[in-house]
Amino acid sequence: MRSAAEGDHSEPRGDERPCDEGPGGGGRDTEGQAPHAIFFAPPPWPSRGGEITLDESESQHASRAIRVRPGDRVRVVDGEGRAGSGEVTSIARRGVRMRLLEARDEETEEACAWELALPWLRSPARIDWAIEKATELGCRALHIYSAERCVTAGALPSDTRLERWRAVARAAMKQSGRSYCPRVAHRGSLAALLSGLDERPRMLIGDARGGDFARLDPFRADERLLLLVGPEGGWTSEERATLARAGVERVRLGAFRLRSESAAIALGALVAARLAAMDAPAC
Repeated sequence: MRSAAEGDHSEPRGDERPCDEGPGGGGRDTEGQAPHAIFFAPPPWPSRGGEITLDESESQHASRAIRVRPGDRVRVVDGEGRAGSGEVTSIARRGVRMRLLEARDEETEEACAWELALPWLRSPARIDWAIEKATELGCRALHIYSAERCVTAGALPSDTRLERWRAVARAAMKQSGRSYCPRVAHRGSLAALLSGLDERPRMLIGDARGGDFARLDPFRADERLLLLVGPEGGWTSEERATLARAGVERVRLGAFRLRSESAAIALGALVAARLAAMDAPAC
């Protein structure tokens, strides 16, 4: 079933600004680096010296917005924690090619693993914003769920909408300099979300009646965290009972009422800051 709130489906970009034209044109530095040139190329990658071909969407971005040239060195990421540098060898809108100069693992899924459960919001722009900011903060997976009081209760997102959410995450990955892209999936209900988890994580939920975040027990370096925020209409009594049985920890996020997407990013920022203070490897 297609939601009426599908919105714009154009793919976002990590940086839509064209390179500034300098005296030499193209905005390149003296070493042939193209500013803002970060591209997504899914695995598998060839060995060093092999060729990577960007897909049509990335190739159009490279040729039109970034305006790369043969010989430019660019950054490439695979969305699974691997990053590398490549030298552009040929340019076409449907297939920019580059030679892989080096590759390295930067982010591992085991470290700093926090995920976000976000209700399917009425506004496409607001949910896109939440996905973007959660990605920038280091979120590892995004579960978009349909709560009972969501306007989308009982609906399923179209393939186009799911791809839009994933494209937003990819663009934010590149914009923020990450090499790991959060996995984005839809869950039909809160109960389906919790029962479908591979393992039981430590769960935190933003709640006006919750405790002080600073007083939470310390995080463990190998701990998986799931952050949950409620829907625009609030949770039903049955959903609250489900959360209580799951053993969630309630955290107060401030003195005032927050929108769902604001609560998600407020809680995500607190968690990301604490993990960074632990000097975790992937932060």
